[in-house]
Amino acid sequence: MQSGLIVATQALKRQNAEQDRDIANVLEFDVGARLDRQITRTGDLIESLEPCAADPLPGEPGTVQRFLAS
Repeated sequence: MQSGLIVATQALKRQNAEQDRDIANVLEFDVGARLDRQITRTGDLIESLEPCAADPLPGEPGTVQRFLAS
């Protein structure tokens, strides 16, 4: 996701239109920062979760993988 934001920002800057540059700056400095914070918070939340009995053992497919394989 972050790499897509970087690509979009650079593409808009290279077009060199004034409005595109403004949009690129908003993406780079506002949206990018918010996205980074959200990714960090989501990662912290996932790490704080306790394993449950329904979790697959390491190396075994989870429920979604088993469903897709059927």
